Amino acid sequence: MDPFVRMTLGHHQEESDVCRSGHVAPTWPNNPTFFFEVGKDKNANYEKIKIELVNNNLFCNDEIGVVEIPLEKIVPDWARPEEALWIWVGRPDNPNTKAGELNATIKYVPPLIVTAHEGRGLYDVQLIGKQDPYVVFEMHGCLAKGDSGHRKTRTHDDGDRNPKWEESFEFNVLDEKALRSQLESTDKSKLVALKDERKTEPGLWVQVMDENIVVDAHIGYCFVPLLQILEARRAGQPVWFQLNKGKISAGGKQDAGKICLSFK
Repeated sequence: MDPFVRMTLGHHQEESDVCRSGHVAPTWPNNPTFFFEVGKDKNANYEKIKIELVNNNLFCNDEIGVVEIPLEKIVPDWARPEEALWIWVGRPDNPNTKAGELNATIKYVPPLIVTAHEGRGLYDVQLIGKQDPYVVFEMHGCLAKGDSGHRKTRTHDDGDRNPKWEESFEFNVLDEKALRSQLESTDKSKLVALKDERKTEPGLWVQVMDENIVVDAHIGYCFVPLLQILEARRAGQPVWFQLNKGKISAGGKQDAGKICLSFK
């Protein structure tokens, strides 16, 4: 047999590579990892994750075994140590009859919630009248597959130098083990740095903008490393971050005010 693994949750389906001539004891190199976002599709059923073992054939694949695991059995605990488990797999024609076992790790990773609270003493880029600030978030280097990492708050009309947003956004961030694996496999020589202090480490880029009729203006920006985000998340308290003046690629001085963020 030439087995492969197929996993389905809701309307999202992922498949591993085929283990050629793996027969009854296949192994998959590099430990293929699949990410499923729970609740993304409101019309989908997220009660169980379906795992199928399939034999690859030229014309028609054969199902070897299948198992469905209720999500309520997957403990939603961020600090839970990862353990590979042998999962009992039933025959497709009779799920109560054993077809084999699959060694796998299944883990729930809660989304990272970033809240933009307010700005204080922002640099004024408006020549006439009050500026209308909004915030753009770009999560870099630590996202699960399928997450664009781009979020944007509403515009605070006439917020000027002390706007308030009180908006929260979810990011599907990799767990720490997957993140370490990604960092170890990344070719640092292929990473392109901008003119300023842009870092290759994972983290969050924050850009505060002034909305205009024609072209929006750059007020200020900052970069928050992922390790600092995780520390702030554990502390559970809002944090004030100093903004650099202008756009990210300009490398301005730290004189553009501050922004208050919190992480959960």
